[in-house]
Amino acid sequence: MQSNPRSSKTSPFALGVLALLQHALNSNRTGFIGVATRTYLLKRQVGVNPEVKEIAWKAQNPLHLRHRKFLARGKNKPQIVTAVGRELLGFVWAIGVKVEAEQQRIAA
Repeated sequence: MQSNPRSSKTSPFALGVLALLQHALNSNRTGFIGVATRTYLLKRQVGVNPEVKEIAWKAQNPLHLRHRKFLARGKNKPQIVTAVGRELLGFVWAIGVKVEAEQQRIAA
C-alpha cells in the first residue's frame, strides 16, 4: 500500500511547501547581500539562466515590502506568511515557465 505523498514530511511536495514557508517567514529581510554571502551566491549561481536570476531578484524587494506593509497594518504573522507565500508562488511559477521553455528550446 502506497502512502499519500502529501502526508510524508520527506515527500517532494512537503519539501517544496517547507521551502516556500521558510522564504515567506524570512521575507522581512531586505535584499542586501554582504561580501561573504555574495561570494557564496556567485558560486551557487554558476550556470543558472540569467532570466531566472533576474526573476528571483525581482521577487526579493516586492516580497520584503509586502511583508513590511502587512506588519505596519497590524496583521498577524500567519496571515503575513500566507500572503507572502502566495505571492512567492507567482514568482516560482514564472521561473518554472522560463526553465520549461528553455528546455523545450534546447530539445527541439
